[in-house]
Amino acid sequence: MATKKDYVESLASDTKVDKFCNIPSPDKIGMTKIPESMDEARAYLNFWNGVVSEFKDDVSKIRFHYQENDKELPLSLGKKILKSVGFGVKPKTEEGEIKYEELNPEYVRGINKGLVSLITNEDQWKILNATSKNTGSFSAPHVYLLGNLCNQVNIPLECINDVNFNSPDFLSKEYEVPMEDQK
Repeated sequence: MATKKDYVESLASDTKVDKFCNIPSPDKIGMTKIPESMDEARAYLNFWNGVVSEFKDDVSKIRFHYQENDKELPLSLGKKILKSVGFGVKPKTEEGEIKYEELNPEYVRGINKGLVSLITNEDQWKILNATSKNTGSFSAPHVYLLGNLCNQVNIPLECINDVNFNSPDFLSKEYEVPMEDQK
């Protein structure tokens, strides 16, 4: 019988991310690099959609990347003077930095339009909510729901770098292929 690792390797091959997919331990799946093109991003999205959808009850940690918003650089003294006289001087901008974050979801709500919605504890949510205000890559909005369901974080699937599972030998366990996937 096939293992969960076999399923992941097959999914990686089918979505053409097998050359970037890394399984460093029986409880972790990761990517060796962030996507550099739209085709790679689409492939990552399809891969992580399959992994997270299939194993959502077993996810213990998700590590992801995001890009900070662009920053305006301060004007030089000469340009400040020209601007104060009325010239249309615009500051240069610096591209936002790529940063990494991780969270331990209490619950995976689901996947919709390429975003995985996760519920986390309030402390993690507060940190991610503050971070999300300086990026357009992910969001941590306050959702008016009962209990900790309001601590929701939405992460684009193509931004996921790695996923850890609850069991130390998770990927070594047997995997029964769902009936709709059998040929």
